[in-house]
Amino acid sequence: MNQLEYLEGSGVEPMVVGGSGGYVIAHVCNGSGVWEGGFMRDLSEKFGGSSVLGSPEWVYRTLCEREGEMESFGKNQYISVKDDRYALLGDDDRPRSYVCSMIAQLGLRTWKNRNPLSMQTLKVCLESLRKFAEERDLEVHIPRLDTNKTGGNWKEIEKLLIQSLVSEGIPVVVYNPTRNLESTQYKAKVGDNLRSRIKPDVEISLIEFNGTHFIARKEDGSIFKLRPSTANNLYTIIPRGIYTSN
Repeated sequence: MNQLEYLEGSGVEPMVVGGSGGYVIAHVCNGSGVWEGGFMRDLSEKFGGSSVLGSPEWVYRTLCEREGEMESFGKNQYISVKDDRYALLGDDDRPRSYVCSMIAQLGLRTWKNRNPLSMQTLKVCLESLRKFAEERDLEVHIPRLDTNKTGGNWKEIEKLLIQSLVSEGIPVVVYNPTRNLESTQYKAKVGDNLRSRIKPDVEISLIEFNGTHFIARKEDGSIFKLRPSTANNLYTIIPRGIYTSN
């Protein structure tokens, strides 16, 4: 196999294609402790969120808080996870499964920080991933990176995956999401209650939209403006009926 293999579907439930000993789900993270939406949210739904000891999100938040952004930048976090699809199989028959969080992004993408993804750092992370997968006979499964959030160029990332992994004999499967926008990226609206991804104890209410910004209310009653993109990326919607603020 000299090229990447592309599949449609969710990368959090890999289809092991090469008869290997298991798989590692790899994805790119920032080093600032922000566990963003989209694929990361899917990982937390599958393997547990920040309150689940040892989950990918818990490990990520814990290490980023302990080491800080610059110290964690360029490192991989490897987490052994249990895939419930194979719950009925014995230990000897169940494929080994891991999640690899590659911290190759410095901060979030803003108009001042247009390319937070460091290609050189990603190359270092992929070299570490290659060794990890090679030693354990694992396939690498990775979602197609959203360059709108990370910066960079997918063609360059694709070449790097081939050079660092495929050419070294590591099978790599890239997933193109098939779910529609509504199921992969919510759109916050007036009336929603949100919880901060950075500080899960912080909750706000969206009370108005002025055409460019939400008008939001904090728990203490203070009012502030919030960009829709910030609401989507840094907050999660609290299902109606369980909002905890007064």
